[in-house]
Amino acid sequence: QNRLVDLERQKAVAEKQLIDAKQADEEAALARKAQERELAAHEAEQRRREELEACFKLLHDAYVSSGFMTPDPSGMRVTIYHALPTTTTLCAKIGDQVVGTLSLIRESAIGFPLQRIVDLTSVRAKRGNIAEVSALAIHPAFQGLGGMVLLPLLKFLYEYCTSLFDTRHLVIAVHPRHIETYESLLFFRRLSGNIVPSYDFVNGAPAIGATLDL
Repeated sequence: QNRLVDLERQKAVAEKQLIDAKQADEEAALARKAQERELAAHEAEQRRREELEACFKLLHDAYVSSGFMTPDPSGMRVTIYHALPTTTTLCAKIGDQVVGTLSLIRESAIGFPLQRIVDLTSVRAKRGNIAEVSALAIHPAFQGLGGMVLLPLLKFLYEYCTSLFDTRHLVIAVHPRHIETYESLLFFRRLSGNIVPSYDFVNGAPAIGATLDL
């Protein structure tokens, strides 16, 4: 009888040890998965920062080359609008190289950059959300290649606007020498026939406002 009791006790102890070991393994697996998720999130955030920096450097070099800004010691062009949660920066990459970027500025308390030079009353009179396309830059090595980078970037912009933000109207301020391209290829319409001779947002370069009904 005592022998049976001992065997039952040993069996119970062994079963508890197995349960404890299984529970410890499960807890260890959960801890590993949590660490893996944390590491993946950290790596994703690091990649995001690196991509944004590459976008802002590409934008800086393009704007300096075009005379739209003076060189900045940081080597980047970052405006107050880039700090807003209502601004989205799109990044085009080929392999690991950032080859194009543009920013979509949705409406916020400080409005849009081009409101400094263009009256948006006619656009606001229509139904739908408004967003400004800004900070467009294509890497010099990928310019003049039949829109190899620009057109996919604009297509993604369209999907982004209509699918995620319910944007109806895009507005943009462009240099007068580019306005006919936006009109003929992208169907933008001028907001005014007048050219603004000095737009301080781009270092005093001339500009003209345009809009597109999506």
